[in-house]
Amino acid sequence: TFSSFSFSFSFSISISLFLLLLLFLNSIWNPDSQPASASWSSLELLQASCFSPQGHCGSCWAFSATGALEGLLFKKTGKLVSLSEQNLMDCSWKLGNKGCHGGYISHAFEYVRQNGGINSEQDYPYQEKDEFNCHYNPETRVGNCTSLVMIPPENETALEQAVATMGPISLAVDAHSFQFHFYKSGIFASSWCTHHVNHAMLAVGYGAEQEDNKTTNYWILKNSWTEKWGEQGYMRLVKGDDNHCGVANQACYPIM
Repeated sequence: TFSSFSFSFSFSISISLFLLLLLFLNSIWNPDSQPASASWSSLELLQASCFSPQGHCGSCWAFSATGALEGLLFKKTGKLVSLSEQNLMDCSWKLGNKGCHGGYISHAFEYVRQNGGINSEQDYPYQEKDEFNCHYNPETRVGNCTSLVMIPPENETALEQAVATMGPISLAVDAHSFQFHFYKSGIFASSWCTHHVNHAMLAVGYGAEQEDNKTTNYWILKNSWTEKWGEQGYMRLVKGDDNHCGVANQACYPIM
């Protein structure tokens, strides 16, 4: 399970700018060649709404899942809706998730599929704790998914294609190190990173940086910690360096 390493006031950043840019990206997609970059790190600049505190609850898996579902919902309907992490936390225990004590992103998607939907954040607000009772209301459901796609493990090329064409992609990384916790800026690479993943995030883009005639590729990952962490709540993680921090070990996304 992913037991999120969380700070006390953490925020879920709107992905609306990414979603708008995704429409353009889809219109020029060439299946034989991924775009050289897909950078959507300034997501808060457009309609920055729905800041949801994760707090000390290990609900990173739920935040990652709702982020991917929100992207899917926007692609299908054109509507920007913040979905309920608490709905996933309270109602997917039978599938093996454990609320604030961790869970599996894939099981969250499977819950939505079996349940036939998920409520919005407005209708089922986040409580930053385990409620143990499921309060899902089918009459106010706003999203659904019909299936789940697991990206081949350790395959960063497949992950890149998914990010470029499908939308935000749920994944997990090894976040145990001191360096990860106190990451401030730049392209993150650490010898302390292993392939044993324990924290869920959302891949929202990728790109490259040139310095001293050297090109370094990176992933843009959205965290569910405070926006004071990292680059306004985001991390640039080195890309193409032997699946650094296990970034492509458990990547997946839903289908509507």
